[in-house]
Amino acid sequence: SILAGAGSKQALNASRSCYPDGANDVSERPSARVLVETFPVMRDQDRALRSLFNSLAVDVLEDGSPLLSLAALQSFFSDLHLADAGRQFSLQPQAVVQLFEETLNMQI
Repeated sequence: SILAGAGSKQALNASRSCYPDGANDVSERPSARVLVETFPVMRDQDRALRSLFNSLAVDVLEDGSPLLSLAALQSFFSDLHLADAGRQFSLQPQAVVQLFEETLNMQI
């Protein structure tokens, strides 16, 4: 369903006779169309990022999860400013180090 716990699309549509923009079906909503149209691109980008992330892994955990060193993690985020300038400011290099150390401490 579009909304977690909202039930089926039919139930969601039945609960509303018409959206303010005139669409009677969830899939007719402009936001839903955008999601449907951009999903393949996002999926491909996710695969590319996952591949890059996995290529930087220094080891693999028993469950198959990639394990990165701090240097590899910093390398992964080094060009973030090119991909998403807005996130660059919230994820400065010192923040990557701090989050890496916090994650290690939680696992110990």
